Amino acid sequence: MKRADRPIPFPWGSKARRDEFAKLRREGKPATWVRRIIREANERALRYAFKEKCEATTRRGTPCQAPAVWWMGNGRCKLHGGLSTGPKTPEGKAQALANLRNR
Repeated sequence: MKRADRPIPFPWGSKARRDEFAKLRREGKPATWVRRIIREANERALRYAFKEKCEATTRRGTPCQAPAVWWMGNGRCKLHGGLSTGPKTPEGKAQALANLRNR
């Protein structure tokens, strides 16, 4: 399954979740059944996130085989889509400090 075809969970309170709920209710489905269906779809989508591979290009040119982490939201592993480690150069550190002062 390609990355674009993977199931996406409906975040709680999102417009997509409300639209899906309303569509199924218009079809005459009971509300408890609709809630269960949406909850199960979300659980399947989150389970799929654990099985997904990072597939970022490594230095050797091969795709990364590490599991993608779902909390990043970008489908990458902690090495290829991780959090920033901060500025390294003196110019970058000065710019970061200036940005903090402007807040």
